[in-house]
Amino acid sequence: MKPFHVVICGRPNVGKSSLFNAVLRRRVAIVDPTAGVTRDRVEARVERPAGAFYLMDTGGIGQFDNALLKDEIERQIQYALDGADLIVLVVDAGDGCLPTDAEIARRLRQLDKPVVLVANKCDGVQQERATSEFMRLGFGDPIAVSARERYGVEELVETIFDHIPTDDEPEADPIDPDDPNRPIRVAIVGKVNSGKSTLMNLLVGSERVIVSPMAGTTRDSIDAPFDWHGRKFVAVDTAGIRKHRAVDGTPDFYSQGRAEESIRRSDVVLFLIDATREISQIDKGIARTIADSARPVVMCITKWDLAQQAGKTPDEYEPYVHQQLHALAFAPVCFMSALTRFNVDAALKTAIDLYVQSSYRVGTGELNRVIEQSESRQVPRVGRGKFPKMYYATQTGVRPPTFVVFVNEGKLFGDEYARYMSNRMRQCFPFGEVPLRVFFKERRRTEKGKPNRRSP
Repeated sequence: MKPFHVVICGRPNVGKSSLFNAVLRRRVAIVDPTAGVTRDRVEARVERPAGAFYLMDTGGIGQFDNALLKDEIERQIQYALDGADLIVLVVDAGDGCLPTDAEIARRLRQLDKPVVLVANKCDGVQQERATSEFMRLGFGDPIAVSARERYGVEELVETIFDHIPTDDEPEADPIDPDDPNRPIRVAIVGKVNSGKSTLMNLLVGSERVIVSPMAGTTRDSIDAPFDWHGRKFVAVDTAGIRKHRAVDGTPDFYSQGRAEESIRRSDVVLFLIDATREISQIDKGIARTIADSARPVVMCITKWDLAQQAGKTPDEYEPYVHQQLHALAFAPVCFMSALTRFNVDAALKTAIDLYVQSSYRVGTGELNRVIEQSESRQVPRVGRGKFPKMYYATQTGVRPPTFVVFVNEGKLFGDEYARYMSNRMRQCFPFGEVPLRVFFKERRRTEKGKPNRRSP
């Protein structure tokens, strides 16, 4: 069954992004009183007991926070409207029916698609009664909604389901975490103007996000599915990460937080590093964020065509990257150019390899043999009278591979020894290029105060 797509549109500051989040029951789109915050198309799956559909937020029609992006934002809106099965036109009950609303309504009628009219910001009886004036737009009586208070939101959802064909079975959730063949979620991250949106559009095969030389064009985190050689992916384009002091007090502050959240919810990170610029403190900060999240990462050296023209070579540049970004010393490096399509396939193949590595489970017996060998090679350095002892270990999770080692006293095993154990497991098991998590946990003692040494 073809997924059912619903597009929210309207003039700026009528509460489109707030309504989008209210229907989803979580914060996805950035909400800010500044006009023109939403620029790209932001899409997410909505699920209810009755079924599921895809909901898309769009930029405000007719007003733009930057005139240089006007044509690009309008094109994104038109792409969304052309692909919609149902359009939700949002108006502001407090402002009343404005000429801009009437102009948008005329534009939607030319599309010959079903339209649901929503009067947002209905926070009182008086405003709800005033919604009758919007009937002149030609889409019937509007649904009175307050996205902020979640009033009327479920009535809107029920109306959307009334428009969805019921002949076929509901579409299955494409992101089932227990399905080994589920789409691989790939987060595309990097500092501003590193080529993230260019790569995103290349992967999905369309102008999914705005590409502009202006820094900070992308604000929301944009999810888009695509196929590569029969393997399904979900690409997540994120806002370019900048210094925190440069974004404090602006809508980009929320963008940066969403970018960091996208790293944490990804399966693999494509970390774009601009080969034409020196590795900066921002790049190092992104590397630390990725390392802290324990996500597999491909270090994608972008604009390599330009770097080659400047005389750079992989043999010289790769050691430089690992030296500067030592927190990701285990991560593979891929030299590429999204503009010329050079080595993009290699980056995706590497992402699949990392996904497979991070999904691997080690047999308990094999794991404990490595634990015993590792302890005999190196024991933690502790003070006089302390005798650290590891009893056995078990793998408790994948993506990232997570291990718990049961010991006699947890405080005797610090971060340095956890790094040692991680490196040992990378050497002995197929985890060579992915991060691991190793935790030390004290075994419960018997009533006599001695450790219960149960064999693994």
